[in-house]
Amino acid sequence: MGSQIWNRLLLSGIGGLLGLSGLSCDRHPPLSQTQAEARADARIAQRGERWGRAQGHHVVDGERGRRFWVVAYEADEAGQPRAVAVNKHSGWTRILGPEDPLLQIPVERGQAMVLVVQDIPRERFDEDPEQWQELLASMNDRARSHDFPALYTLRHTPHGVQLLWGFNDGEGARPQPVQRRQLHGWHPAARWLRLE
Repeated sequence: MGSQIWNRLLLSGIGGLLGLSGLSCDRHPPLSQTQAEARADARIAQRGERWGRAQGHHVVDGERGRRFWVVAYEADEAGQPRAVAVNKHSGWTRILGPEDPLLQIPVERGQAMVLVVQDIPRERFDEDPEQWQELLASMNDRARSHDFPALYTLRHTPHGVQLLWGFNDGEGARPQPVQRRQLHGWHPAARWLRLE
């Protein structure tokens, strides 16, 4: 009788340990945008620097199947982009240099693209729509003054308004590498979208 009790206790203990070890092997869910920004901010603070608030986020594919949040900040005084890569699964962070491959957008030659310069919440846009129209006009004027295609536009979505370059009524643009570099200099936190 006593040995049966000990056997049951032993088996239930082993079962519990196996269950716990199975739980410990589960992968953590990927980091959210907010978690990625917090880790990026912590990495910058760890270096004793202040870059201000993050200006944008996007996800990129790295080597060996790794996926990263790229958290972009305002460019430095020399106009160089500043960003932190945060691994979506491990949370590992690294400061990206201006030539880092994670900052480069791989684009097939002649592929239709649109640049999302800014996502504007609906309530913010509705507070002063004229302000955004004036900003749009000034951006197109700046583009023309640099002999650059004046393709900035506002696009209304179910969630708000997007300030875009190259939308062309859904046709997209086919920017040359020099144009992509120029746009990246003007809008370091913007993200490219490929149009199928």
